[in-house]
Amino acid sequence: MSAYTETGTIRELSTPRERSTPWGWLAGPKLLAAASILVVWWFGSVVLPPDVVPPPLQVLQTMGTLLASGDAWLHLRKTLTRILLGFTASALLGIGIGLLMGLSRRMAMYLEVWVTFVITIPSLCWAIIALAWFGLRDSAAVFTIVAITCPPIAVNFWSGVRHVDMSLVEMARAFRARRGLIVRRVVLPQLVPYAIAATRYGLPLAWKMAIIAEMLGLSNGVGYMLIYWFHVLNMVQVFAWMLLFTSVMLTVEYLVIKPLERASLRWTAEVSF
Repeated sequence: MSAYTETGTIRELSTPRERSTPWGWLAGPKLLAAASILVVWWFGSVVLPPDVVPPPLQVLQTMGTLLASGDAWLHLRKTLTRILLGFTASALLGIGIGLLMGLSRRMAMYLEVWVTFVITIPSLCWAIIALAWFGLRDSAAVFTIVAITCPPIAVNFWSGVRHVDMSLVEMARAFRARRGLIVRRVVLPQLVPYAIAATRYGLPLAWKMAIIAEMLGLSNGVGYMLIYWFHVLNMVQVFAWMLLFTSVMLTVEYLVIKPLERASLRWTAEVSF
């Protein structure tokens, strides 16, 4: 970004988003937040019995043992595969529904009833229904993820389509831009923030629902291991599996979604006070 100075020369300006680095999340408030979580966890392990809140060091040692033994990779792979399949199907279906609702008022009136109906059903009910319909198969977890994450993605994208700046579209038409060019360079960039927001909201929902489905009836995955160790009252293992999977999801958040967000929204400026 450039700006004229009083002497008429051009100097370069950079927005806060442009100055940010891929590893900027490691410093400042986020590092303080991570440290405070560990402090609260350690304090809880001191105040409460170890069979309620185990100490962080013991949990980390157990997690290292799980990784070294290879058991962790087997169950993580099963859970992550279910999440990937379910969220991909949910995103494609949700974006399609959102586009239909945004482009047609009649379709919006019709589909809004369906979306509202699906949203009002509790998540646990969808997991039970999926197990009853599909049995103890991966498809039960995938269906549960789609049922829970598709409606909010559709509503989010519907809102994005409704808020497309038509003045920019009309300006592009005035310059005789082709329809394909208008869609690629004018419409889609305005929908990217909504797609990113849908991903950041829907992905955590997807892994939570995968865990619930695995806890209720599947025979492998992180959720299965959590409920297994809970039944034998081994909270160290419960915390280790919880921390292991949370670490994976945080890695996806900060090494995949965050860089993707910065690359997609580099043309926008951050608002800070």
